[in-house]
Amino acid sequence: MMKTIGIVTFTTGDNFGQRLQNLALQQVLSSFKCNVFTIRKHDFRLSNRYWIKKQIKSLLDKETRASILRHDCFKNFDKQFIQYYETNISLNYIPPKLIKEFDAFIAGSDQVWNPNSDDVDDINFLTFANDEQKFSYAASLAVDSIPKEKEDKFRERLCGYRSISLRENNLEDKIRELSNAEVCTVLDPTLLLSPGDWIQYECKPKWYKGQNYILKYFLGNEEEEQLLRIAKDKNLIVIDVMDKKSECYISGPSEFIYLIHNASYIVTDSYHGTIFSLLFKKKFALVQRKDSICSMKSRFNTLFQCLGIPFEDTNIEALMNDSCLDYDGIIHKNLQTEKEKSLRYLKNIVTDVSNLK
Repeated sequence: MMKTIGIVTFTTGDNFGQRLQNLALQQVLSSFKCNVFTIRKHDFRLSNRYWIKKQIKSLLDKETRASILRHDCFKNFDKQFIQYYETNISLNYIPPKLIKEFDAFIAGSDQVWNPNSDDVDDINFLTFANDEQKFSYAASLAVDSIPKEKEDKFRERLCGYRSISLRENNLEDKIRELSNAEVCTVLDPTLLLSPGDWIQYECKPKWYKGQNYILKYFLGNEEEEQLLRIAKDKNLIVIDVMDKKSECYISGPSEFIYLIHNASYIVTDSYHGTIFSLLFKKKFALVQRKDSICSMKSRFNTLFQCLGIPFEDTNIEALMNDSCLDYDGIIHKNLQTEKEKSLRYLKNIVTDVSNLK
């Protein structure tokens, strides 16, 4: 009998990495012959009323209109590819049938355990579930340390997990101490699919006219001067998918995959921007985000260490010199090793759940 697994992750933001990691985990678990649903928390940003207000505002505001059109891209992606549970849940409402309908729940991936995020609550820690149903996959805390005053709350929330895996290795010992559970570090789920897998989900943006381009994807600060210099030197246009004043902003996850796949160069400060650049073996530059309240260092340290990538090989200067990473050598070898380990962890969850009933 097929087991039913619920994914609890972030679902409300129109964020490329957020949605693509969700899809990746869903697809891997489905490949193990499981029924998989993503469980959404109730959020005002999911309501029709919220978006109707936005539509009214868009009559006067060009940037709001761009946000609505981008949101439509995400809605279309969700409708095509993400399998959501029929009922949204909240701290005040957990459907009585939820626990009976699912054999297991997985918290992750993404920053679902970030102690500084207002979007994180008990639901992200699966406190609604029975102990034998609780697992995590590549859960991220996005901090260098858990504040002392929040450790007791973490200990309470992590009680009863059957197994825990994290995206970053810097807090592995601390989570093991607080949870008294088995803890390991695994790959972000987006790395568990191959470039060939991802191409199946890509879509050429309606506004793209076929030019050669450098893809700019910044969630924080920007390196405008150097980026424009590279574009000029290489005779490329700049496509900025975060510029609300540009038609390029009207892009969803499928368009994002296409733009990564077909870019001549990529400059980003994004974790998932970096991951997809690596997957598609691109020449790219990673720019450290200066204005982030979350720790960028731990996530990139873990990623680059396990794949054997020197930081200096991904800076702007390396990109300007047309340096290319050793994708077919050490990176491929390390990725395959880590991928096997991560897939084995997920397979063990399915086996564990199957043995319970």
